[in-house]
Amino acid sequence: MSTKVKVILITLIVAIPAFLAEPNGPLGGFWAPAPSVPDAEGIQKPLFILLGIAEALVLGFGVSFAFFGYNWLKSVARPSQVSPILSKRPMYRSHGSCSTGGHTTRFTFISGLTLTSF
Repeated sequence: MSTKVKVILITLIVAIPAFLAEPNGPLGGFWAPAPSVPDAEGIQKPLFILLGIAEALVLGFGVSFAFFGYNWLKSVARPSQVSPILSKRPMYRSHGSCSTGGHTTRFTFISGLTLTSF
């Protein structure tokens, strides 16, 4: 099975439940809007449905990118564009920190997995 087919399958496998479980979806009763929030009227309803579909597809594509994106990034970047020291995985690494109650935790994500916490 080609990578393109795998990306499409994972995108759809994630996007369909995400669309059904959004706040106004049939499975989204857990985080449904408050009763005081007005309902969409007229053209707003189909536009919100289109927005929900777009959000679900982007989420599905993001999950697919987490699985298959590194190989694509590696094939797109030429070695002359990337420093030899940083060429192992820097295009797919992110750093962040989280503060709770005065305590800050710093973490590093590589390929979507938390590798270090300091």
